[in-house]
Amino acid sequence: MPTNSSRLRRAAAVLAANMVTASPAAASGTYSGRAYAMGGSVRRSLSRVLSVLILAGSAILVPAHSAAATDFCVEPLCGDVDNRSGGHQIMVAGCWPNNESYIYKDALGCDRTVEVPNGRDGDEWYWDIDGFRAYKGCVTSWKKNGVTQTPVNRKGASVSVWIKISNDVNVVITGITCG
Repeated sequence: MPTNSSRLRRAAAVLAANMVTASPAAASGTYSGRAYAMGGSVRRSLSRVLSVLILAGSAILVPAHSAAATDFCVEPLCGDVDNRSGGHQIMVAGCWPNNESYIYKDALGCDRTVEVPNGRDGDEWYWDIDGFRAYKGCVTSWKKNGVTQTPVNRKGASVSVWIKISNDVNVVITGITCG
């Protein structure tokens, strides 16, 4: 199966080839129906430049790890959740099913959720994290963009709560106390 970079190189080559033609009329500087003709070295240079520009643009938009295939954002507008809870896993979501800021249930209802172990970051699984789960029966302490937030107290609750995060927000789970 072709990779994204091979598709982009092929597209750049086709684009460059369609911009010029080697017809005798075009070589004389008259319009050939596509564009004015250029010499072979100019055409190759143009093809290289277009390839580099397309590949550079794709490197910005498509990250190099597997999460790229599942969701999309452009840095620095990607949400992230880092787990520094001191031993607990945290469930994060690479999707969000509606416009609500809080969803009170154990299962979010979208197909891209994963447990992130302590000491790991959610963007290792999904490029853009859209929310995290504060577990029922626990108190979850967290920071949003470096600012300590009110802990989410789910002690005695019958369901967990999912908390939506914005595109440019970095959340650090600083502690989870259960029981």
